[in-house]
Amino acid sequence: MQPDWQIVAIGACIVVAGIVVIRQIIGLFVDDLGFAVAILVWLGVVVFLVPWLGLPGYVPAGLLIGGLLVILVESAVRRARK
Repeated sequence: MQPDWQIVAIGACIVVAGIVVIRQIIGLFVDDLGFAVAILVWLGVVVFLVPWLGLPGYVPAGLLIGGLLVILVESAVRRARK
């Protein structure tokens, strides 16, 4: 029994279109992978380091915001150079 090539071609087009759509959706949220990874690493550092250091309540917030601002500025400068 021979496969129906029209059905195979339609199925292949659907799969390719699905892959393109998934990549576009991921691209909406993660345009710059280095930027996203840096944010996640900084969040992890703050979450695990702050309880260990026993800092007062306002210091962790300042560390978190300061670190995220540094990451944002670095990413903006890197993007501006491109």
